[in-house]
Amino acid sequence: MTVREFFLKTHRWMGLGASIVLAVVGFTGVLLIWPDRLGDYARTMSRFHTRLLIGEPGEWLVITSTVLSSLLILGGVYLWWKRKIVAIEFRRGWWRLLFDLHHSLGLLATVLMLVLSLSGIGLVLTEVEREAGQEPPPRTPAEIATRKTVHDLHTGRNYSLPMKILYAAGSLGFLVQSATGFVMWWKPQTRSRSGVDDA
Repeated sequence: MTVREFFLKTHRWMGLGASIVLAVVGFTGVLLIWPDRLGDYARTMSRFHTRLLIGEPGEWLVITSTVLSSLLILGGVYLWWKRKIVAIEFRRGWWRLLFDLHHSLGLLATVLMLVLSLSGIGLVLTEVEREAGQEPPPRTPAEIATRKTVHDLHTGRNYSLPMKILYAAGSLGFLVQSATGFVMWWKPQTRSRSGVDDA
């Protein structure tokens, strides 16, 4: 197995495993950029974004998928590097359109999606643990400043409107990448089951 084949296989299977969670997190992330507009639903949407509304198991699924998303982004750049093509072909069928969209959008949104992933991991790492029934331990000014910076980087809430729109596009990128990646995986599987070789 070549290095490229290894990256391709791991990229496909990690993406498949994380696709549903990343799609949910990406979609809810778009809505949470403007929490005031969610009204009473903001808290529920936040729990959906961070815990999938299923408590601690959901939180671990989100954390694991977020870590995987960072690896998927970097692996995607490596896989793209051989062809170095950014284009969307509309005249070669819907599967080719999704293929081009997956690769081109993935490349164009690489930096922003990586910022969202890594800052999401940063939020977990800078979270203050507290014992049940006790107040959280006090934090130093440096810890508070770090937490605020990471939070702003992840949510984009304190940024200008153009930046918020850019953040929304980046967050939506996780949904698009998950959906297009799943379809790209599904077609070769259906071909294999029908006895047709994948080109």
